[in-house]
Amino acid sequence: MDPLLEVIQGHPLALISFGVVLAVIVGIRHLGLGQGQRAAQQGSAVDQGRILGAVIDGKKADEIIAAINRLCDLLEHQAMEEEVERRANARFKEWRERAGR
Repeated sequence: MDPLLEVIQGHPLALISFGVVLAVIVGIRHLGLGQGQRAAQQGSAVDQGRILGAVIDGKKADEIIAAINRLCDLLEHQAMEEEVERRANARFKEWRERAGR
């Protein structure tokens, strides 16, 4: 018999759980797409224009991108500082162990 079939037969709860999770994912996706289509049909032209204007506004997009870049630089700097501190602490611990403390 195929090894996969042996594993499946040995764990019926895992197979049932997989099926339930898969059904939930497909159901949520299907319902979500249906709601999105209904919302698009019900939305007014003014609302759609506002959304389109917000998406297309280049100046706002540039400001958001600049803010994200600043955040990434800050996080990178912080990670580098933490790495330096971690290495310094490791060296200090090693030095103390050599000194016999």
